[in-house]
Amino acid sequence: MYVLFALYILFLITVKIYAPFWFHQPVYHTYEIYPRFVSRPYIKLPNIQHRRPNGYCDFRMKTQLVQDMAPAELSDVVSFLQTRSVDSEYFLYHITSRSLQQQLTGISFITLAYDSVPLKLEKILTGCIYSRPVYISFKTLLFVAYFIECVATKITKESRCLLQTHIYRTHEHLPDMKVHLFRKEVELCIGIVPLVRCKTFTFLLRPTTMCNLAKGYFVHRISSKHLDTWKTLYRTIQERFVSVLPELHMTIQWISEERYKFYLLVSNQHIHGIYIFKDNLLTWDTPLQTKKNRTFQLQGSMKSPTCDSLFFFRGFLYALKQYLEETKEMGILVAETTSDNGIIIERWKEKYSLHNETDSAYYLYNLIHPTINANEFFSL
Repeated sequence: MYVLFALYILFLITVKIYAPFWFHQPVYHTYEIYPRFVSRPYIKLPNIQHRRPNGYCDFRMKTQLVQDMAPAELSDVVSFLQTRSVDSEYFLYHITSRSLQQQLTGISFITLAYDSVPLKLEKILTGCIYSRPVYISFKTLLFVAYFIECVATKITKESRCLLQTHIYRTHEHLPDMKVHLFRKEVELCIGIVPLVRCKTFTFLLRPTTMCNLAKGYFVHRISSKHLDTWKTLYRTIQERFVSVLPELHMTIQWISEERYKFYLLVSNQHIHGIYIFKDNLLTWDTPLQTKKNRTFQLQGSMKSPTCDSLFFFRGFLYALKQYLEETKEMGILVAETTSDNGIIIERWKEKYSLHNETDSAYYLYNLIHPTINANEFFSL
């Protein structure tokens, strides 16, 4: 018994050494035993809004509502993100002020870090982090949270200060908001357990022949004329998956602005599948290429329980074809193994060469829940 206790203490010390930042955060730590036996999510620190700031908080940073930003300040952020938010010299990020505002709808927050220039009165933007409000649905339980979508910085060590300061300031603005969510890719967090771990696949698109859909079946895109259909599907996603979705009215706004494009596989007014695509605003450009490749993402998909997997995949091919015809570009497809994407990816890999494969994970902050399978998770 004493040996086990000594080993546990040694393990705690090791975790604290290798992950000093996360060790003091209200997350699901790898050394915790109790969360392994719970089936319902719970708030770790119910009064987190009263928590004292720690050494990672830097109050020289500026936190504000995105909707309150001045046009010149928003333009500076966009210019900074174009050069700092993509870790590759071969990818070009085409974010604009309008696309950033479309992404950060509702009461969204942004935190900016600046560095003073010697002998000058100006300040140089060195870091940026922003988040947007979402609902995390555990089927019968619903939590309001903030989804941290971007941490971009010129200084590597500054990212933790950005994260901690942003979360603390958000709690100051909204004391009743207690939960955050964030995503990591490639280099996953050390010392904490993710809500879901998945793979992200990248495929280079090329023209291909397709089998015809069965008679009476077709694919069409959801528009402002089909909002009742989307409202029903929105509720179905929340009931079927552990989901991360913005408020319904925000998704309707995205449909009208075509930030996301939603496609349905239907027959006789019965929906067999839904496929959701997003333009990542990235192009892949290398010296060996004759043309740039736009990057698109299969954000999520859902198959009807009565729909055959092969037929669901064929519906996806037609949805993708329609999406590419509308965008008038052939490029790169990115897809996570979350939702029912895994069904599509497995069949896709049989025909198309894989360009890249990376590890990805979604983490909860101040909300504890055991890890779920990737096909149980859906996010927008």
